[in-house]
Amino acid sequence: MGSIEHDLNAYLFLEFGMEGEETSISETWPFSLRRLGEIGVRVIFEFDDDDEQYFAISGPCLDFLPKNGMTIDDLALQFVGSEWIAAQDSVSLAMTAVPHGDAWHGALGSGSNHNARVRRQLTSRCAHTEV
Repeated sequence: MGSIEHDLNAYLFLEFGMEGEETSISETWPFSLRRLGEIGVRVIFEFDDDDEQYFAISGPCLDFLPKNGMTIDDLALQFVGSEWIAAQDSVSLAMTAVPHGDAWHGALGSGSNHNARVRRQLTSRCAHTEV
């Protein structure tokens, strides 16, 4: 294993189906990774491919995703949401068992109109869930 940047570039080389020799992979090729910071055990970088910006993530596993206007704070919130979903009683990849009663208050905050709309959207997708 090399540096974080080298390992991420090796991963991205394969994921993006880059042309060239694997022996050319370095900390700065095929992508110039710009370190943004850390979220827990994950080290977050950004890079560009053509005209699109991406996050490159090093942590328990290597990953990348399009930024689509997200900031590192947005990404941190996405990780929190993903971890919350993972901690729920998964039914399938498409559905989790949503908490009942007062658990909604902790999960979605105190009853703003936005949160009520989110609850309705979530429960409409989960036919067997009561709120």
